[in-house]
Amino acid sequence: DVTKDWADEISKHNTVNISIVDKGPFNWEQEKDLGKQGNSGWSNIDTDPNYIIYYKNDALHLNVQNARRVQQIANEAIAEIEDLMGRYPYPSSFNGRKLPIYLASTAEEYSKTIDELAGKTCNSAGSIGMFVSHVGPLGFLADGIVLSPKCFNYELHPDTWAERVLRHELNHFVFFSQLDYGKIQRHPLWVSEGLADYASLMHREQIASADSIDYIANNCELFEQFPTEIQAQYWAGRSFYKFMEEEKGGIAVRTFIQDLYS
Repeated sequence: DVTKDWADEISKHNTVNISIVDKGPFNWEQEKDLGKQGNSGWSNIDTDPNYIIYYKNDALHLNVQNARRVQQIANEAIAEIEDLMGRYPYPSSFNGRKLPIYLASTAEEYSKTIDELAGKTCNSAGSIGMFVSHVGPLGFLADGIVLSPKCFNYELHPDTWAERVLRHELNHFVFFSQLDYGKIQRHPLWVSEGLADYASLMHREQIASADSIDYIANNCELFEQFPTEIQAQYWAGRSFYKFMEEEKGGIAVRTFIQDLYS
């Protein structure tokens, strides 16, 4: 019950939706994916060994271009994430199931896709990426990552925005799929959100902001939630990991992360 309450709370506030269920079996088969059901209208790139990318066709073929870019980013991120997290959950770990990534064409489709994957109405307002998953007696099922069309609106965001959002969600996939759900899980939100933000920027210069570190020292308890009303779980959490890297080295960060699994 503690872990279920924690998962429900996590799902209310961030870019992850975890459903802990007491039944099975899961539909591991890729043919059961939402993107392959009936007249859903989803096209897909299914030639990749690790991912299947779902998108909607459009007259200018922009969506398929975005899908190919997402495929490239996701594969380029694997080695870096694997090094940081200590492992990467390849399809062989999940009955051959590839990670589905959905590129929604509209804001409405983004919310609807998340709800359909989760099997319930979710709070996706304000988010531009979501990782959806189920946990049950038969293990961990990654339903998929859903990306908002805002990721590819370069008038609103830089052209690196889609890469940052995708790397953030991929980190959630790796982190939450490796947790030992046979044990009580209740780490604060900043642990996973700060980590995903830190991981999404690893290939770029970043520093632990002095202001952020002062804020953490004066306003936060590491075993408690960081203030969510100012999104501290993201920027302050990210600074925590970067500060650890600067003070103790990358090995310390990796050890800390891998200890969290159990």
